Amino acid sequence: MKKFLLLCLVLVGYVSTASAVTIYVQNTRAWDAIYLYEWNGESDVAVAWPGTQQCVREIIDGNWYFKITISREKFLLTNNSGTQTADHEADGFIENAYYWIGENNKDKLTKMDAPTATHLYNISAKADASCPIYNIYTFQSKEGVTTDLSGGWPGAYVIPNSDGEYNLTIGSNSVNGEIKVIFDQGDSKQTGDLWAVEGDNSYYIASMTSNKNGEGVKTNSKGCHLRQL
Repeated sequence: MKKFLLLCLVLVGYVSTASAVTIYVQNTRAWDAIYLYEWNGESDVAVAWPGTQQCVREIIDGNWYFKITISREKFLLTNNSGTQTADHEADGFIENAYYWIGENNKDKLTKMDAPTATHLYNISAKADASCPIYNIYTFQSKEGVTTDLSGGWPGAYVIPNSDGEYNLTIGSNSVNGEIKVIFDQGDSKQTGDLWAVEGDNSYYIASMTSNKNGEGVKTNSKGCHLRQL
């Protein structure tokens, strides 16, 4: 699939028969970002390259898994830096299954077993419209040693679901106990550290000073505050 396409073509009378399928893709290529580019047939060029940046849904033992929903007949994944997968037919993929990206350019996605972890931290957050979340950074500080759990600052890129929730699962077979979470906007705008425990953790970011978490909650440069629900 060529990168540079005419973007003004209007398709008349074309109806897609493809149904949406959601898969999880391990970032085995260590791309800085993953974009989904999709189309219906060879003449469909309605989507601008490189497509839509995808969000991280799970980080298990340091491996990043992107949740990708494909709504057209064909698709590819790219890092928007000159590397991409081969073209794929969407109907060949299994709902909620896991796949990994091959080591060579143009490789196909390959089905894999779902990752498992003995320690899971499910992070769910909502935000006031004035304080959007772009990334979630997580780490553990224990006995003077800090363990980065989300690949370095600013953390995992996230987008809200249809309910306006930002979700990220951190899993590990070694790290256990409390971890810390920072919600940020990718620059100097961020919340303070917030504790998270194994299991479900829910938060709300709003432009108000009241909170239930006490120490560790700080105001960012945009005046947003973090409140644990």
